[in-house]
Amino acid sequence: MRTEDGFELPDGKLPYPVRPGDAPFRSLERLIDSTVGKSLVEAKREIRSHAVHELELLDSLHQDLVRRAQAIIDRAKRDMELHDVPVFGAKIRGACYYLYRKTSGDPSEFFSILEPSDYRQADADAEFLGTYRLNEDSSWTVIDSRTDRRETEI
Repeated sequence: MRTEDGFELPDGKLPYPVRPGDAPFRSLERLIDSTVGKSLVEAKREIRSHAVHELELLDSLHQDLVRRAQAIIDRAKRDMELHDVPVFGAKIRGACYYLYRKTSGDPSEFFSILEPSDYRQADADAEFLGTYRLNEDSSWTVIDSRTDRRETEI
């Protein structure tokens, strides 16, 4: 006897269940195809999941690199702008400078070597903006105004 798919049934075997609990007869090829098909689907799903995971990891690394690159660019722009700020005297690497802005007249910024408490006595119209240290590589480091100058020079 032959089944619909052209498979030859063994003698006495019907393509449908005869008693309760009997399973329908399936050809070996169909069983292999169904198990291989399932394992292929699972394998493809695992491969896709793994690839998505790796791409998400690369995307997060890429975003981190973009943030770091932007921070480097921002620092370089700030350092260049700070080098354009006039200072009365020569800039010495390793020294701290105090950034002020004139509040009256032309609101221009300038560096001074005088601390805010000393400079305030000489020019009450100047607004203190921050403390910066000129590093050995010509970059600038922002120093917390509450930090003692002796600690920043060490």
